[in-house]
Amino acid sequence: IFFGSRIIKMTIGSKDMVINGTPTPMSAPAEITNSRTFIPLRDLGYGLGLNDEKIKWDDATKTATLNK
Repeated sequence: IFFGSRIIKMTIGSKDMVINGTPTPMSAPAEITNSRTFIPLRDLGYGLGLNDEKIKWDDATKTATLNK
């Protein structure tokens, strides 16, 4: 994932993502289920430089929102 000057890499099965060459722990590993790739979205938000105020989950609509 390229975002501005950040390069974020996630590897299937690993609980670490790499941000600009630095390993960073994630809460869960990226995985493939039924030919779909799932990543921990909150960890991606943190990797993008967002904090909890910028990462929202709406349980009623089952929608995640990440804002800059």
